[in-house]
Amino acid sequence: MIIKKILIGLILFVIGCSSHISGSFSPITIPVDNLKVVIVESEYDIPQYFPGLVGEAINIGNKQYKIYVVGQKFDDKIYLDQLVLGHELQHILHWKNKQIINPDKQ
Repeated sequence: MIIKKILIGLILFVIGCSSHISGSFSPITIPVDNLKVVIVESEYDIPQYFPGLVGEAINIGNKQYKIYVVGQKFDDKIYLDQLVLGHELQHILHWKNKQIINPDKQ
């Protein structure tokens, strides 16, 4: 009986949460010309370094953008943290289209 109540509570909770992420929108195309991704070996190689920084997006002006991301080398391949790369790309998409949420305010 108690398990049944817990399951019902979880189902209602999930239904309540899903109402916040429902809704539809038309496809959005955001062209990003002049984007450079700079893969660096250390966070000290990022121009505006501060402790804990693992990536940075920069709006250089004149529609030029740079993403700095720290890479790590494994077996002669360079690994990029997808969360960091995606976070920094989302900054640029937000700058170009305010419908995209600022990832620092999520």
